[in-house]
Amino acid sequence: MKSVQKCLWMGLAMLWVGSVAVADEPPTYTICEIQQSMEFGGSVFEGDRVRVIGICSVQTGRLKYQNTVINDPGGEEWSGIMIYDRDSRLDAVVGDEITAVGIVQEYYGMTEINTSDETEFPPVVTGSGTPVEPMERTTGEADQEKYESCLLRFRDVEVMSAPDQYWNIAIDDGSGEFTYLLSINEETPAIGFVYDCLAGVNHYYFEEFKLRSRDEADRRCPGGSPTATPDPNVTPTPTPPGGPCYPSLELYFIGHDPGQCFKAGDTFDARFRITHICPQERTIDLYIALEVVGNLFFWPSWSQSIDNARIHLRAEEQREESILPLFTWPSGVGSFYGLNFYGLMTEPDSWAVVGDMAMLTFCYN
Repeated sequence: MKSVQKCLWMGLAMLWVGSVAVADEPPTYTICEIQQSMEFGGSVFEGDRVRVIGICSVQTGRLKYQNTVINDPGGEEWSGIMIYDRDSRLDAVVGDEITAVGIVQEYYGMTEINTSDETEFPPVVTGSGTPVEPMERTTGEADQEKYESCLLRFRDVEVMSAPDQYWNIAIDDGSGEFTYLLSINEETPAIGFVYDCLAGVNHYYFEEFKLRSRDEADRRCPGGSPTATPDPNVTPTPTPPGGPCYPSLELYFIGHDPGQCFKAGDTFDARFRITHICPQERTIDLYIALEVVGNLFFWPSWSQSIDNARIHLRAEEQREESILPLFTWPSGVGSFYGLNFYGLMTEPDSWAVVGDMAMLTFCYN
């Protein structure tokens, strides 16, 4: 009840501040208010256009290139949320104050503010604030909705497993196992390795909470240097060779500059390229969609049904393949700006996403 009252009072204060805004600007809510509504069976704000003000806790692009994590000042429970901006208009670093107007949505279970279609009030850095400090919690209690997109710190956590194919490892401070996602450039710890301190954002990614450290400072205790104590009773598991398995997808045109609009009669050849494939990965499912005025059309039939859109790639196909036959733009259909190709990779026969989504923007005039 105490946290509910705190969110309410913070929200009333923010609404009073927001009351001087122009008429088209939506009501201002705290992140706590939006997130805490999830405790009662689903966000009461889902689908609403809202305004939030928060402190940047994860620099733009550190998790995905369109995403920024912000927190209510103080960084307590229910205080974190993801800002998603399709066109990557927000450029923020840790400690920046961010004002964002957008739609509250659930993306595979993760609450976020989607600012992509906001033209009048794009997300902006409006000042500087005090960086949010991670909350001290245990691995056994971190798997809770109230810590979604919040900063957490664990102490004396032991590595319990070698990385899986997506570079997740199990960690435990004695209270229960939790998932830690290794950074691409992070040295792989052996089983039995103990982090004295391990911090990061509690990221909800396709039905699983996992800790993602932001930089090397998150892997050391405050004011100290990185330390770790191996368990003498555990035989370390050798680090798998080859580096992180994090496939990268790129969409591109052959013989065309995406900065130049296609014209009637032009033909184009669009392709994809997948790199950083793990040797043990045998297949990847790929989905390609064309966005036209907010509507998605899925290749190869270019219908709005995703049922037959899966491209099942064998290992030898995961390098470079044509995704479209040569196509001639029809005449007399008007101009289109901000057309997008999207590419999404998943595990075979599932919706477990592999790597980051790719986007290719172009126009027709």
